[in-house]
Amino acid sequence: MPFQGAPTDLGVLVLGVGLLLGAAAWAWQLRRRNRAAQETETETVLPPPPADLSPAQTAQLDPFNRALSKQPQDPIAWYNRATLLDQMGQYQAALASYDRALELKPDFPQAWNNRASALDALGRHQEALASYDRALQLQPDFFEACFNQANTLGQLGRWEEALRAYNRALKISPDSPEAWYLHGLTLASLGRFEGSLTSYDKALAINPVDAQVWQSRGLALFRLERYADALASYERALQLGLESAALWASYGLAQHRLGKAMEALNSYDRALERDPERGQIWVYRGLALMDLNLYELAIHSFARTLQLDPDHAEAHYSQACCYAWEGQVPQAVQALEQALRLDPERYRPMLASEPYFDLIREDPSFAAFLTRADSSLSSATT
Repeated sequence: MPFQGAPTDLGVLVLGVGLLLGAAAWAWQLRRRNRAAQETETETVLPPPPADLSPAQTAQLDPFNRALSKQPQDPIAWYNRATLLDQMGQYQAALASYDRALELKPDFPQAWNNRASALDALGRHQEALASYDRALQLQPDFFEACFNQANTLGQLGRWEEALRAYNRALKISPDSPEAWYLHGLTLASLGRFEGSLTSYDKALAINPVDAQVWQSRGLALFRLERYADALASYERALQLGLESAALWASYGLAQHRLGKAMEALNSYDRALERDPERGQIWVYRGLALMDLNLYELAIHSFARTLQLDPDHAEAHYSQACCYAWEGQVPQAVQALEQALRLDPERYRPMLASEPYFDLIREDPSFAAFLTRADSSLSSATT
């Protein structure tokens, strides 16, 4: 099964199968002869198809059920049935058929891999890892099992183990752009951006038209503070047709870091056209407006963030800076109180050095606020 396939829901399988051969009387005599040993095969009873199968899907499944009625001890027949259910998204039912195939043929690495993928789809990741292990014990050079196992480890946040699994997968198949890409994402998750950049470049050397890899490459370059190079990677992703809100926001951030506030503002607007519910992008937009000295518009942008997330500390703090510039001291104090309530460790140290607050530092109400803030800090540390 290709990467991370999974099974489905079908009901209860009654294991053991019998062949309906000949007349009823002959079958009765056959059962009587074998009754003492209790080892005869019984009639194959397949579970009914899942209730949510369409008529077309039910028709697809029928030939596999008929094959099993004729060859109930054939692990390949069970495997094929499981694979079809898997493709239909019927993971629980597929899992039952994979299990039956493995009862009949325990040394079946493809079935262990697909079983693991079904478990992954059902959210049973620890069990999936054990099945991938079994597949790899049987076939150590099984790329798909190794690759899928790495993906599962990444889903669980076990980045170092995932990285080792991707390394093993790449030894088996060094020309897999998907493996190089996910290898790079794993390194990025570990904060190793130079290494992730190398992996992305290897993925792009194999498949240079993968827009998602270009975007991730841009993110790595951004984290390395190579903003112009990041911008070029984002532009390539856009040229290839990736038009997500996240990409436009990342593009805007790189422009902003390069001092291109107006261009950044345009990019943030493009991002918000695609997803107006992204509160952090409204913050980025507000910061660009501040750099353009458009403080009233920035206040409205931060307000949009706070409509979406009233506890967004950065939006409160940024609003406070705008209100200070506008000389609106009560509003600045109110916004700062919220920022300090939500994230005191970040914003309390900034009160003494924030240039925006120098404009209102002599105001009695702001001075009183600073005194209260200092008092609350002293009481918190004693």
